[in-house]
Amino acid sequence: MTELEKMLLTNNKEFFRKLLEKYNILPFTNWNNFKISHIGSSRDREIIFDEIGRNIDEKVCGLYIYVRNGKIFYLGEGSLRERLRTHYHESYSKDKRFLKKHREFFSKNLGEFKIYYTIYDDKKIRQLLESLLTFILQPVFIGDID
Repeated sequence: MTELEKMLLTNNKEFFRKLLEKYNILPFTNWNNFKISHIGSSRDREIIFDEIGRNIDEKVCGLYIYVRNGKIFYLGEGSLRERLRTHYHESYSKDKRFLKKHREFFSKNLGEFKIYYTIYDDKKIRQLLESLLTFILQPVFIGDID
């Protein structure tokens, strides 16, 4: 068994943390960031969408993390603008197109969040990093990682 296999089998978070630090993926507090308020209302939708649009260009993909008071609530990957808008919808919508567990989570966790994000075009890289970051950071809500 190789040293890498031993590390993987022992689920050594420090090994993965150091790896991500080596490539400047951690600490995530060095990523781009802005504040957004999930208030659970469709009335402020355009204001929130404008704020997302001012910070993130259309069609940009990457990783994002929802943080409040130093606590990591959610971590995801995908089309950044689209995903953040969807999560805002989930905070007030009963629309069945959204996963029930996401609707429940975002509707119960209202308020201001700091969104950290970084850009990665390659989907497989995003998914790998999402899995590693979820393992290391242990957000409050862990959705499905495809």
